[in-house]
Amino acid sequence: MSSAGGASRPPGTVGHPGDAAAGPDEGPGGGGGPAVPGGTPDEGLSGAAPGTVNVEELLGIVESLTAQRDQAMAERDANLDARARLQAEFENYRKRSAKQELEQTARAHEMLVNKLLPTLDAFDAALAHGLEGLEPLQQALVGTLEREGLGKLVPTGQPFDPTEHEAVLHEEGGADEEHGVVVDVLRAGYAWKGRVIRPAMVKVRT
Repeated sequence: MSSAGGASRPPGTVGHPGDAAAGPDEGPGGGGGPAVPGGTPDEGLSGAAPGTVNVEELLGIVESLTAQRDQAMAERDANLDARARLQAEFENYRKRSAKQELEQTARAHEMLVNKLLPTLDAFDAALAHGLEGLEPLQQALVGTLEREGLGKLVPTGQPFDPTEHEAVLHEEGGADEEHGVVVDVLRAGYAWKGRVIRPAMVKVRT
């Protein structure tokens, strides 16, 4: 016997379709479809619609790449300039070193020649006194030095030149004689590679 209000049904009876509970497909609000978490599935990361381009972001990327390119070019130019300066400094150093080496060699040669001048004077004095057998030695020594750049100054009969001659004696000339010329050489002078290293001691007619 059933109670009032239809509290229970006997086993085996089928309930009315309207009495069924809400199905599993119903959403929390009673809607028909399943809920999608996180908003609209097609919405992009930047909030733009699918298939569209964010111009501001694109311009930012272009500006960043341009700045990186400009910086790389500036660094390249700076490196090239530094390399050029270093090369120029090295070339200048090499030229200075070569010049200094030549000057040092020339000074050493000149010092050696200056030390040999008394020997040449001794040869001249010995030959002037009629000593025999010395002329071949003198010619060999003088010839070797002349090939290297030695020049002998014997200005007899030439106008007096204070850059090459040292007047130690004077004599008065006649009215028909040329004045200001070298009439005698008391000691020969020498030049080394075109530069006077010892002026000739001379007697000048005034």
